Amino acid sequence: MRIHNPFKWSAYRSQDFGYTKFKAYNNTHINIEQVSVDVNGDVIDSFWLIKNKNNTFAAL
Repeated sequence: MRIHNPFKWSAYRSQDFGYTKFKAYNNTHINIEQVSVDVNGDVIDSFWLIKNKNNTFAAL
């Protein structure tokens, strides 16, 4: 499915097939990676979720 009008907040769109890896390192740090099967398993996007002292999350 191709989206002709992507959301304005979308900085990058990939048409690759792949999967998402999610790893919780501890109670404050989570890493998320998008892996492309079409590009031999390369990570094509990643980000961290970090819980701050105010019990909210911030993305890096």
